[in-house]
Amino acid sequence: MRIQLMLTLLLLPLTIGFFERAAIASPIANLLLIPWISFVTLPVALLGLLAVVAFGESASWLVWLAGDSLLVALEPLGWLTNLIQVRE
Repeated sequence: MRIQLMLTLLLLPLTIGFFERAAIASPIANLLLIPWISFVTLPVALLGLLAVVAFGESASWLVWLAGDSLLVALEPLGWLTNLIQVRE
């Protein structure tokens, strides 16, 4: 998490230089979504891929579960975006 924060701060001048502004929600979203995708979505998706190869379509529910974990992750992101837009 420290590396992520350091990279965000180091890239901030470059982001402002290219886009003439910086998103407030981006670091907050990254703090929430990177661990979720790393520890939930990706392992379940890889396990689902292996299970489908090994057991066929009967294991496709794991791939479906990985997709739903992305929907769960995107819900707070929508709230965060709406909150930031209201305050700007």
